[in-house]
Amino acid sequence: MHNALRIPEIVHLVVSELNTEGRELVALARTCTRFQNIALDALWRKQTNVVNLIRCMPEDLWETVDVVGIPTLKPRRSTVAADWDRVSVYAHRIRFLICRDPYNPTYLGPELIHVYETLRKGLPGRRILPNLNCLWWHHFPAAYAPFVSLFLGPQITSINVGPQADSDCAMLSALGQSYPDLVFVVIKGGETFLEDPQLGQLYTVVRSLTRVEYLDVEDRLDSETLRHLGLLTSLRTLHIRLPPLLAFPGIADGSLFSDLCVASVSGKISASIALLRTWNNPPVQTFTASLSVPPGMQHVEDLYRALAAHCMHDHLEVLHVGMFLTDLTQTHAGNFFRPLFSFTHLTILRMYVPGGYDLDDTIISDLSHAWPNIRELVFESYSEHRPRCTLLGLYFLSQRCPSLRILEITLDASNVPPLPANVTEHILQDSLISFNVAFSPISEASSVAQFLSSIFSKLVAVSGCPDWREVEVGQGHYERWKNVDQILRARRTEV
Repeated sequence: MHNALRIPEIVHLVVSELNTEGRELVALARTCTRFQNIALDALWRKQTNVVNLIRCMPEDLWETVDVVGIPTLKPRRSTVAADWDRVSVYAHRIRFLICRDPYNPTYLGPELIHVYETLRKGLPGRRILPNLNCLWWHHFPAAYAPFVSLFLGPQITSINVGPQADSDCAMLSALGQSYPDLVFVVIKGGETFLEDPQLGQLYTVVRSLTRVEYLDVEDRLDSETLRHLGLLTSLRTLHIRLPPLLAFPGIADGSLFSDLCVASVSGKISASIALLRTWNNPPVQTFTASLSVPPGMQHVEDLYRALAAHCMHDHLEVLHVGMFLTDLTQTHAGNFFRPLFSFTHLTILRMYVPGGYDLDDTIISDLSHAWPNIRELVFESYSEHRPRCTLLGLYFLSQRCPSLRILEITLDASNVPPLPANVTEHILQDSLISFNVAFSPISEASSVAQFLSSIFSKLVAVSGCPDWREVEVGQGHYERWKNVDQILRARRTEV
């Protein structure tokens, strides 16, 4: 045997290069004693169900019956100590386990609860998987909740809880009482948290967390729970839904969430503003907001001002904002974006406003100066209002945003502006590959195609909103943009 294979780190590196679902790793575990344990660890590390553990038990313990056309395991007898011999050889190797409702025969059919019951009654110790780090528990029926203790152990640091029809919140109670040191927590909603008493149980669990780094809670959190989270220096990623009314009495602006790096919020825009104002200048790199906005586009600029006032300007790179309004005809003013110009490292901006945007060439020019590193710039809408920005705005983007690859914007392409007389005065941008013109009006395809190819040398795909074909005035514009796309593709083929 080569001396290098006596070094455990090298053996681990060799095993890590093999696909855990391929035959090579299985063959290695069976044929080479030096690799056997490490290969077995890799094979067993992640399990998407309990099937492989069940297969380690004697065949006479189970029978396969037909339940609504699905092969399903049912116990024939109670377990005895010898039934666990092979299980113990492999169970300690499992670090990641997914338990979910079995709607596929692979997951043992719809009577999996009888499997859990059999395992619990005969288990020689307190738990099956002593070294489990991560558990996904996605059993909706309340009857499954008591069996989670089979898998939770002292090494658990990550939990992902799916929706549950459990009004007593037994699953969450177990977490809150015994596992305050979890670092990765996902709690999806369902019937559990529709009423305030159950929400109280959720709040208790979240407030018990002391070292959480990643938290994703699908149901709304109250101000006291958010205050607790805001004081945790460990918290880096936060995905939450906000209550309709949110206030932080007794909490000074800029006093919470000092170490947050990734955040996403959903709810009313006023609640989001209230939350942002508590932030203590965290180094947020990604911010996502899905917001309901009252008539008149109230608070939109306030949201951007709060974000700019309470985040590090040189860290934010990705910004996604979706706005949902009762009046779908309201447009987003272009000047609202100006507070965001302080985020000079922005690389991705994706906006969704149904009523569209009142952008002009001045705003496009200013944002191209502010965001020279932008790679994706998307102004999505479903509005057919006449835009004020023109092809000149594209020229500004081509000259100042060399990394721009994806662009979606509605503009007026009725007139084609002249390029500088001296062609050396402008830069040929070679990054843009996808351009969605949405509801942009256009008069003539060939001149627009010529203009685009003169500033974006690699552009090959131009698309519009297919829905525009259903509007009489839009069909002609849509067809002309298709012609632009065909011309550009033909030119790229020639090159």
